[in-house]
Amino acid sequence: MDEIRNKNGKKVCAIDKKAKTIEIVKGKAITIIQILANGEFKVLNK
Repeated sequence: MDEIRNKNGKKVCAIDKKAKTIEIVKGKAITIIQILANGEFKVLNK
């Protein structure tokens, strides 16, 4: 899993190439984007 951090060292984004998911962290909200086998996107907000 690759992580992108801001200048303060806080995680902003994580990319998991095996699971084909992208996690975007903004404040306390987490958005998970999953790329499905047929090319469609599935978005989950937590």
